[in-house]
Amino acid sequence: MKMIIKRLIDIVISVLALLIFSPVLILISFLIKIDSTGPVFFCQDRVGQGCKLFTLWKFRTMYSDTNPKADSPNSDSDVRITRIGKFLREYSLDEIPQLINVLTGEMSLIGPRPIYLKLASLLNKEQNKRFKVKPGITGLAQINGRADSTWTERINFDSYYIDNYSLKLDIVIFFKSIFIIFFNKNIYEVNASLEEHGISNDDKS
Repeated sequence: MKMIIKRLIDIVISVLALLIFSPVLILISFLIKIDSTGPVFFCQDRVGQGCKLFTLWKFRTMYSDTNPKADSPNSDSDVRITRIGKFLREYSLDEIPQLINVLTGEMSLIGPRPIYLKLASLLNKEQNKRFKVKPGITGLAQINGRADSTWTERINFDSYYIDNYSLKLDIVIFFKSIFIIFFNKNIYEVNASLEEHGISNDDKS
């Protein structure tokens, strides 16, 4: 029953958000197009529920000729990031198109962040339980340290979320995520956690 309620909440909030903020989304799309050449959206395969691959949607924040295999930016001064891209990344507005993933049932508003196939191959049997649930736009790991937490810490937070799931926990994560977006803008240190495994972050947008 909880999963049914969770799905209904996902649909209602996603539809309302897309309708209410549609003028903003159109404006962002326009600014991306006039700021640099290339597509408005950046798409990338991620591992979702049941270990199924799906296409994750984001607003493009980097120049279209950026090498997709190069390391991701470690600071907002990275020359590969477009002018509008800096603003979008600062306030996590580049993640808004993932509401489409929520509506299609590939993601949820709250849950473990979807990961790359290369990272999925590093998880042990216990950690693989993250694939029992839908990945989320935000999650427990994102409100506990955000970019400052290590890869292992984020995995542990995701495991805790799965083992202790409740609608109340989702509500707490949702509102705290909104607060963090506006008051904790350090998002460029996330790559440090991947270096533990010698893996580059391929999340190029």
